[in-house]
Amino acid sequence: MNSNNTGLIGRIVDIVHPRLMWIPCRMLGLAIWLFTNRREVATRNIALSFPERSSRWHKRTAFKSVLRMAEMFFVQIVTPFLSSAEMMRRQRISDAHAAHLLKLCQKGGTIFLSPHCSNTECMSIIPVMLPGAMFSTIYRPLDVAFAERYVRWARSRWGLGLISRREGLLDLRRRLSKGENMGILFDQSSGWTGSIILFFGRVCAATDLPGLLAARTGASCALIVSRRKGFMRSEIEVYEMDCEGGAPAITVRSNAKLEELLRADEELCADWMWAHRRWKCSMYGAAHCLNVQDKKNYIALSLEVRRQAAVERRLPYLVRVPQDRARAAALAEWMPRLRKRREDVRWIMACPEENADLFEEGRNCERLIPAPSDRMKAALKAASGEWVEVYLSLEPEASTKADLSVCKAQYSMGISTCEVAKDGKHLLFTDPEAGKLSEWPRILEAFFRACAYEGDEQ
Repeated sequence: MNSNNTGLIGRIVDIVHPRLMWIPCRMLGLAIWLFTNRREVATRNIALSFPERSSRWHKRTAFKSVLRMAEMFFVQIVTPFLSSAEMMRRQRISDAHAAHLLKLCQKGGTIFLSPHCSNTECMSIIPVMLPGAMFSTIYRPLDVAFAERYVRWARSRWGLGLISRREGLLDLRRRLSKGENMGILFDQSSGWTGSIILFFGRVCAATDLPGLLAARTGASCALIVSRRKGFMRSEIEVYEMDCEGGAPAITVRSNAKLEELLRADEELCADWMWAHRRWKCSMYGAAHCLNVQDKKNYIALSLEVRRQAAVERRLPYLVRVPQDRARAAALAEWMPRLRKRREDVRWIMACPEENADLFEEGRNCERLIPAPSDRMKAALKAASGEWVEVYLSLEPEASTKADLSVCKAQYSMGISTCEVAKDGKHLLFTDPEAGKLSEWPRILEAFFRACAYEGDEQ
């Protein structure tokens, strides 16, 4: 991009910003809040992470977070055109944090872990603010050539190095071993490839790339945060981390430190990207709702770091109990096994009144919602305020699709005699003999196996 054009645009942006620049940013945020599902995602994540706070606080924080997410996108576009003087005026760092950052960078071989906040992109000015504080950041290459060129120019304009995520682990290790410093955005869901940890008390998948790199190269790790102080204004803070214990400990501690910072400061909490599906790994759709990946399971370590004795039951699952007494009794016998298998799930039973005596809160469920058999929709509606993640319908005669419009679950799995539906989020276990009482024990076990139940042993 032409440097003369950049300088001219930069001077114009310096003049009109921030008096006018916040207007399109706010309009974008309002559009995202009103017309996308980010509003529900953010509110759900916050409500389940802070159950002790009021619903009004949940919505207010979610609204601010969505506006800040729009600001994050806006910052990526605008900041490269600002002059270095304007950028340095808007990004601050205390003497203590500056000295700490310089020490880590000059030492070499340091991994900086950064969360997604509205002004994270502004940290690209660090090499200009603190000569000698040089590092590169790992980024995801874009498929569109023009966008890729722009991103590389924008992020490297102030001297920040870029490392493609397509580089292998061995190449990253070589860079660290040579003394290069590296930045990694570490706070999003890493899918099947990640490690299972607890974050805000709930099971999620976290990248263990920083921990693996540090463990294999002896690199230091530090959390670097851009704490928002106003529109495109922030203060940079650095927290060195304990790297003892290898990759598992680093992965757990980095996320625990982020949670600690978010809990301690409501403004920083609202500035984090709650509209991301951070906890989606807990099930990967209804077909995995009774199991969590245990290839790299750091839950025990998470409990130790959090000083907890056991996992809290935070994730709401709603189960529709069948009207038939024998079917309901068979389900009641299964529930202790399911509770043992998913110790993080809060089991909610929508139950016909005549079968309510089969279930007991604390023994085979966490909440029991009895209702007359002809008014089961009322029980499902009563559970909708719990932010239900998974709906399991064990009533063959009920329409799972119709029930979903009432309980508003994210995922579902139902039993049907002939209806077929499979879209990843909402599934039906179809068996022509589902209506036969004599086949119910077999069908019930097959249904739970279809939800990835793998037995009673963890």
